[in-house]
Amino acid sequence: MSVGDFIRNSQVWKSIFRHPAPRDRRNRVVVMLTNVFLHLHPARINRDAVRYSYTWGMGGITFYLFIVLTFTGVLLIYRPSVDFSWNYHLVGLLHGLLSAMAYLSIGRLNRFYDTRVIVLSFLSSGLLLPLSMMLTGTLFHIPPDDFFFPVFRLPQGKEWFFIVGIGLFALLGQYFVTKAYSNDKAGIVATIGYSNIPFALMIGVGLGDAFPDLLGLLGILLIIASGIAISLDKKIMEQLQRSTNDI
Repeated sequence: MSVGDFIRNSQVWKSIFRHPAPRDRRNRVVVMLTNVFLHLHPARINRDAVRYSYTWGMGGITFYLFIVLTFTGVLLIYRPSVDFSWNYHLVGLLHGLLSAMAYLSIGRLNRFYDTRVIVLSFLSSGLLLPLSMMLTGTLFHIPPDDFFFPVFRLPQGKEWFFIVGIGLFALLGQYFVTKAYSNDKAGIVATIGYSNIPFALMIGVGLGDAFPDLLGLLGILLIIASGIAISLDKKIMEQLQRSTNDI
């Protein structure tokens, strides 16, 4: 057996590419809907819509510019520093990568599992992974740190109420995030989801934090503008699709 045949017969390959190359219109739709990468795209579009001279790629360029605009707003608000240890950068990179993979999978998981099951799996992993890292650090006498091998400390007094509140709001937040990713494209939900940063800033100001400076306010405006632009762009695309179907 050649290397190519071994890869095509592996479970990983079959989990991504469930069907061979399409031969007719019906199989083309099946291939699009069951492919882990292609299911985010429409299974059938107008032939003239893929002509480069028809759109000049402005739809995709506009969407990615919205993402850049949102990320720029986040940078203006937080203004991260590079003077930290490599552990901080590694944790941030892994968090972004693994979170993106997890949220991208919600759209497919929603076809086979109930939302409550998906939420339970997210919350269970968030509980079991830190516990396993704590046990690993304790059993193998690994020096504790703030990320991979934290030290367990039993809550005291009113800290139990804070723990219960964190768990309750995390449950509600994860449930609504899962519903959002189940009903729309991950890129749109993620971009609009950055609006929680301005809300968090305003709540912090109400609790006594310093008011954002000019750059922070500019970042808030960029995030809000990006969310509004994506919503308007989505409505325009839906109207164009309905008009195309009517034709």
